[in-house]
Amino acid sequence: MFIDNKGFWPTPEPLIEKMLNKISWKDVHTVLEPSAGRGDIADAVRGLRNKSLHIDVCECDRSLQMILKTKKYHICSEDFLKYQPDIKYDVIIMNPPFDNGEKHLLHAIEILRQEGGQVVCLLSSATLGNAFSRTRKALAQNIEQYGGSVTHLGSAFLDAERSTSVHVDMVYIQVPAPERQSFIYQNYKKELEEEEEFSAPTDLLSNNPVQSAILCYRNEIQLGKRLIHEFKAVRPYLMDYSENGQMIPYFTLMMAGSENYWQQTGSQTITVNEFVQRVRTKYWNLFFKNDELFSKLTENLKSDFMKRIQTDFCFYDFTEDNIRRARFEMYDNLQRGLKSTILKLFDEFTRDYSWYPESKHNIHYFNGWLTNECYKVGEKVIIPLDGYYDLQFSWGGFKPTRCLSKLADIEKCFSYLDMEQTTAYSVDDLKEALEDAEKGNQTKNIKTRYMTLTFYKKGTCHIRFNDAGILQRFNIFGAQQKNWLPPAYGRKSYNEMADDEKAVIDSFEGADSYEQVCKEPEKYIIQDSVMPALCI
Repeated sequence: MFIDNKGFWPTPEPLIEKMLNKISWKDVHTVLEPSAGRGDIADAVRGLRNKSLHIDVCECDRSLQMILKTKKYHICSEDFLKYQPDIKYDVIIMNPPFDNGEKHLLHAIEILRQEGGQVVCLLSSATLGNAFSRTRKALAQNIEQYGGSVTHLGSAFLDAERSTSVHVDMVYIQVPAPERQSFIYQNYKKELEEEEEFSAPTDLLSNNPVQSAILCYRNEIQLGKRLIHEFKAVRPYLMDYSENGQMIPYFTLMMAGSENYWQQTGSQTITVNEFVQRVRTKYWNLFFKNDELFSKLTENLKSDFMKRIQTDFCFYDFTEDNIRRARFEMYDNLQRGLKSTILKLFDEFTRDYSWYPESKHNIHYFNGWLTNECYKVGEKVIIPLDGYYDLQFSWGGFKPTRCLSKLADIEKCFSYLDMEQTTAYSVDDLKEALEDAEKGNQTKNIKTRYMTLTFYKKGTCHIRFNDAGILQRFNIFGAQQKNWLPPAYGRKSYNEMADDEKAVIDSFEGADSYEQVCKEPEKYIIQDSVMPALCI
């Protein structure tokens, strides 16, 4: 059969298997078999498991074309050497005629240069072994250029359906996709370079990361707006017909995560405003997560700020003035938020944990101003905080790092009350102390900057405060906020006080301790701090 077709040499199944095994099938969607013959190779590709592939073929013989059509293959061209496809082929797999196989392989490489892809081709060994022509030399150069491989298969067609003693080679080449330059980016970059204002994304690592981030923000905004404008300008020239005869665009410009926006608005075109809001959100996120002042906020305050990025900051440009205002707001929130957190912590150590049997000794009662239901925190408190996990299972054990967030908030409050600290507080020090205790299975007397911790399997943590002065400020702050101390506390000496005021002081701390507070009130009484100048 087909004995008159001198270029038709059906590919033996063992060779087809070797060709298929040579290909990396991940992310392969489209396949082309030039000089397909009866479609033996295409049949094998179609039979691959878990693969739904688009397969095109080329074939010039009319009789073979009839067979291919019967198998429902797309015959995209009769003459492969003249075929200039518009679609992208991920794989070209071929057994071209032996007498001009180099031309077929060179053309396959040329096709793949447009978008990248893989090619596997059977050639007569003489094609590469006897590279006498410019075409064969060009093929050898291409194989070397792309790091292709040549596997010598010997007389693999000797026992084939149509036998020949010709020695063959299997050539495999992975042609990379070309690097494409954006004319929008290049034009914009040229404009800014002329103004000496261009900043590439890698410039974020410069000596002034905030300034670099601002420049990158501007670049992204301008590039995105130009892309949207260009898309809208070219879209009228790329239209299809709907079922009712109306013109509809082939493309929609979609931004990741915009599906809900389209469902709500019915719009299939991203707006400039939606894009700008998305970029603002990105840069405000980066700013807050990396800003040193942000790291000093408690977890609740951090959470509040991150929520506001979606509801508030996304409506503000990422500029120096807005960053400065955000930092002032953070500092103000740090002042007010920490005071609120300190008072909440005071209540936790005292009132909130009073239901817990072991915590009843956390507090010392005293007769307060106009009330007898007053208390302060002792030098040791017990709180329900479990440093263990899954003790009922063999894999359970001691893991104090799971308490990091709660303990960090306590230490941040005490850092705020530490009037004499010489080095800035860092949560990393607490984390390191807990990690060391975890590694060494040290459950008792874990010393951190402001606390000494002991964990028990019943789910409690015993906290002993390292600095009596800070604990005193903590109690004074809590008692003042609850109006348990005389209004003139710290401003009127003990001897100047009325008897009822003295009675409160005697019950709370004693005359000697109070006189020390009066001498240095700035060391014991928390005042509204003067906000320092914050520089970009």
